[in-house]
This record gives sequence, C-alpha cells and structure tokens, in this order.
Amino acid sequence: MPPRVAAALREAGLRPAGPLGRGTGAPRWTALAPDGSRWAVTEVPAVRAEAARQRATRLSRIDHPYLAQAGPVLDLADGDVAVLVSAEPGTDLDVLLAAREPLDPEEAVGVLEPLAGALAALHDAGLVHGALDTGAVVLTEHGPVLVDLGEPGRRDPTPSARADDVAALAALGTALIGDPGAAVAAVCRQPGGDAASFGGRVAACGPGRSVT
Repeated sequence: MPPRVAAALREAGLRPAGPLGRGTGAPRWTALAPDGSRWAVTEVPAVRAEAARQRATRLSRIDHPYLAQAGPVLDLADGDVAVLVSAEPGTDLDVLLAAREPLDPEEAVGVLEPLAGALAALHDAGLVHGALDTGAVVLTEHGPVLVDLGEPGRRDPTPSARADDVAALAALGTALIGDPGAAVAAVCRQPGGDAASFGGRVAACGPGRSVT
C-alpha cells in the first residue's frame, strides 16, 4: 500500500491491511475499522477524483442487501483520492467455481436473482457497474453480494450501458450453470429487458438456494 494511502487511512481512524487484488484493473487494498468491519480501498487519480466523489455519493444513498456499501472518499496529495467500499466477508465466486463443479439450476437462481436486484438498485440510482463478472461477486452468509463498485470513469448510465450490465450478468449465469437445458440457462441465453425484468424471469424458473 502506498504510504500516502496508509497515512490517510490512519488519519480516518482505519488500520491499513493487505492487498485485495486488482478488481477492475486498479490495485486495491483493505482497511479495518475499529468495529472490525473491512473496507476495499482504491486509489483514484485527480483527473477522476470528482467522478469518484459523485459516484460515492450516489452509492451511499443505496441500501440493498446484495450490493456493497459505499464508504468515505479520502483526500490524498495532488488532488488524488482513495475510495472506500465495503469489503464483504465471504468467498469470491470465481474462487469457488475453480474449486467445484458448475452450479445446479437452483444454485444459479440463488445467485442470479439477488444480483439482478442489486443491479436494478444500482441502475435506479443512475449508476452502472460496468465490470460484472465472477470476480465481482462475493458469496456471503446472507447471499451473493455485488462488489467492485468504487472505480469511476465507467460508461454513462445510458440504456445501452444498463443493457450491457444485464447482458454481463446473463453471460455470468451461462458460465455458472452446469445444465445447459435448464430453464434458467435459457433465460440467460436470451436476457433482454432491464435488470428487474431479468430477475423476474430468473425467479420464475423455480426456487433458488444457497451455493455450498
């Protein structure tokens, strides 16, 4: 972690911790709060600092159980900032898939329906994710959580950009499902519509269950 980022975290009452991986391309680190909560930290250059602040403000207004929560934006030298988003305790979906067979249809519904709801909340707030893949999903005790939200400079939240998010979620579903003949697999092959309607079609495929 760069010393200036670590210093800003300490000044904010947080303890710098280890690396978290690159996320959408930028290096990320973790920080621990006194209450034990954990934050993902991304350094953003000055040219995108204002966009990062605006995105964090919009994210902070969303309260959704399957969407990571926005934290503070910390000032660094030369106009750069450090963006904090909650780092959810759990297992990254791509890590889990590397260690086991593809998901059965019920598990796929249990992942895709909550994530569609999270995307819908993001879109309703005038934001898009822009980098949705298995690395942007953490499986927690209460379900899948969409993470990797803090990087600004993604496409504007146009209908096309929102449709791209839904298509990315559908592509993720196609990659997850072990049974290509399952009803939920068919929905993923022809997503269409917005995130909410996609989630409704997924839910209609049958009850979901947690991934184990």
